Amino acid sequence: MPTVLMARVFGAATASGLLAVLLVDGSVPGLLFGYFAALPLEVIGLSAGPLPCLLAGMLGTVLVAVAAGGYGAGVHLLVNVLPAALVVGLTLRAWPGPDGKLGWAPPGPVLVTLTGLGLVVLAAAVLAFAGEDGGLRGSTERFLAAAAEDVGAGAAGAAGPPAAEAVAGTPVAGAGAGAVAAPPAAGAMAEDPLPAMVEIVTTILPGATVVSWLMMVIVNAAVAQALLARNGQLLRPALALNALVLPEWLASVLGIAALLSFVTLDEVAYLGINAGVVLSLPFFFGGLAVVHAVAARKSGRFSLLIAFYGCVLLLGWPVLLLIGLGVIEPWLGLRRRVAPDGDER
Repeated sequence: MPTVLMARVFGAATASGLLAVLLVDGSVPGLLFGYFAALPLEVIGLSAGPLPCLLAGMLGTVLVAVAAGGYGAGVHLLVNVLPAALVVGLTLRAWPGPDGKLGWAPPGPVLVTLTGLGLVVLAAAVLAFAGEDGGLRGSTERFLAAAAEDVGAGAAGAAGPPAAEAVAGTPVAGAGAGAVAAPPAAGAMAEDPLPAMVEIVTTILPGATVVSWLMMVIVNAAVAQALLARNGQLLRPALALNALVLPEWLASVLGIAALLSFVTLDEVAYLGINAGVVLSLPFFFGGLAVVHAVAARKSGRFSLLIAFYGCVLLLGWPVLLLIGLGVIEPWLGLRRRVAPDGDER
C-alpha cells in the first residue's frame, strides 16, 4: 500500500476512533460529535476503496479499545465500522443496468440492503431478549419506566418544596371558624401524560432506534460523497436521490409486517410493528425523491425545498405523508409524470 494512502488510512482511523470515544463518553457534545464517527471511514472508502475503509475501521477499533475498553470497541465495530464498510462496498460495486451492461450500483439496492441489515439487527434483538420477562417489549418497558422515574424525581427535586397555599382540609384565612379549603374539583388537575407517552414510545422504540442508526449511516455517506465530489476524489458518479427506484415487492414486505402487528402473540405483534417502522425508511426516501422531482420543475426549487424540510422538522407528521407517497410511487410513477421529457433525473 502506498505511503500516502497508508497515512490517509491512519488519519481516518485516528479521527474515527476519537469520535467514537466521544460517543461512548455519553455527554451531549460527545453524542453530537460521535454521530459522525463513521464519516472518516466512508471518506477514505469512497475515495480509495473498501479495503482501506475496513483497515481504517479496524485500526480505529483498536484505538477505541485502548481508550475506552472492550465494550466501546465492540460498539464502534458494530455501529460504525461494519455499516461503513458495507455502504462503501455496495456503493462501489458493479451493477447490471437496464441494457444488461455493468455500471455503478444505483441508490435503490444500496438502501434496500441497509434496510435488510436493520431488520436483521431488530430480529437479533428480539432473540437476545427472548429469555427476559416479557421479551424485548418487557425489557423496553422496564428501561423506559426507570428513565421516566428518574426524570420525574429530577423534576420534583428541581421544583422544591410545595408552596404554602390552601389545600383541602387547611383553614382558610378570613373565613368563618372551622372553614376549610374545598377539595379540588374532579378533573381540575390535568391527568399525567407521562404513562401514555411511555406506552407509545415503548411500542416503537426498537424500530425507531434501528432507523436512527441507519439514518446516521446514510447521513455520513451523503456528507462523505458531497465532500469528495467537490474535490474530485469520488471514485464513482455521485448517487442521486432522484435516481432512487424501489422494488415493487418491498411494499408487500411492509404489508406482511403490518399483518404481523395484528397477531395475538405479543412478541410477534411487537416484531411486526417495529419491522414496519424499519421498512418505512426506504419509502420515506422514495417520497423525498418525488418531492425533489416536483421541486426540480419550479424556478425557486432550493427555497421550496428549504421550506419543505423546515416543515418536516417542525411538524413531524409530514413524514407519514412522505412514507405513503413512497409506497404508491412504484405503481403510479409520479416522478415520470412530472419529469420533463420522461427524464426522472
